[in-house]
Amino acid sequence: MHTVGVIGHNGNLGRAALIPLLGLHDSQKIKLVIFHRPSSNLSSIPAEVEKRVLDLDSKDSTAIKSAIKGINIIISMLASSAVSTQIPLVEALAGSPDLLTFIPSEYGTHWTHDEMANPKLAFLGMKDRVVDKARDLGVPVTIVHNAGFTESAFAFPTIPYLGAGIAQLVLRDGIANKTFYLVEYEVTGDEVINIFTNIHGSPPEIIRVSDATWQAQFDKGGMESLCAVVKRKWGDGNFFFEGEMVDVIGWEKKGLEAVLRQIKG
Repeated sequence: MHTVGVIGHNGNLGRAALIPLLGLHDSQKIKLVIFHRPSSNLSSIPAEVEKRVLDLDSKDSTAIKSAIKGINIIISMLASSAVSTQIPLVEALAGSPDLLTFIPSEYGTHWTHDEMANPKLAFLGMKDRVVDKARDLGVPVTIVHNAGFTESAFAFPTIPYLGAGIAQLVLRDGIANKTFYLVEYEVTGDEVINIFTNIHGSPPEIIRVSDATWQAQFDKGGMESLCAVVKRKWGDGNFFFEGEMVDVIGWEKKGLEAVLRQIKG
């Protein structure tokens, strides 16, 4: 039985993944350990689940190494703004006799080197810098991509689906140094139009985006550039799936229309 440590249990993805991970812990398929900051809210964690303080902001290598002792799989679900704090973690993981693999916060779309080389998208490179650092230090990593979240963009998994998929991956043997994709839905523009028509009773307004309009959004930088590129990837059918596509076992897919109706309320 593996000991699985979770970082970021209070985030959107962390809360979703915590449910199936607690189920695995309760059924004694894994031993779950929750890493947290000293000030974290632990009200969602049952008393019988082990909790350990892990302050990555401190960059205290001795304290970090002590906290991760005995952990076989570490799952990081930190928000994008905190991705860089994983660097001290991978430095502490180097040479760990216990670690089987580290699943970094690398979720989302797979970006090519050319895309990340663009100055407008340079901020995307931090996730890869964490992974590159881990590989340079000989730390085994497991990459999980998902393209986008249904809750905020069309394609591809709901957050609970991704959380369930991550939980199932920790039960598999040989996931170290591999890349996996979790995709629940793939939809075309015409399918989105039909779904919105069914939900609202009338066709949605369709706005044609010119190259000039797209370029103007991209040139704004930051999240505007990111949104522009994702739109183009989706419109061109150019989402690149790297690695093994994984289906969540036992998951009943409701269909995108049902999911959007639920989100709409």
